[in-house]
Amino acid sequence: MKSQKFLFLFCTLLFVLGCSSDDDNSNITASIEGEWMASDLEYTGTTEFEFDGESITMDFIGEAYDMNNTLVFNSNPNSVISSGYYSIELTFRMLGEEYTEI
Repeated sequence: MKSQKFLFLFCTLLFVLGCSSDDDNSNITASIEGEWMASDLEYTGTTEFEFDGESITMDFIGEAYDMNNTLVFNSNPNSVISSGYYSIELTFRMLGEEYTEI
């Protein structure tokens, strides 16, 4: 019985000492300011519109290709400036049918 109490006390002490807080070093600062080359662009979404009085929902997925696009992130004023070009392959599902446009 004495060894079980010692084992319990040892495990409790080990647990308490082993669980220290890592929040002391959480002052990480970083910046994304500067010019960045875009390498990939994908987006998804849903749109709803009305046609002949009927509501139609369309899900879409877009994926860029032939990219030559840069993004400039500024902090004063906070802004993002995009320049260049890319093409989109757009796949959408409407009324149970799937379509792809390039």
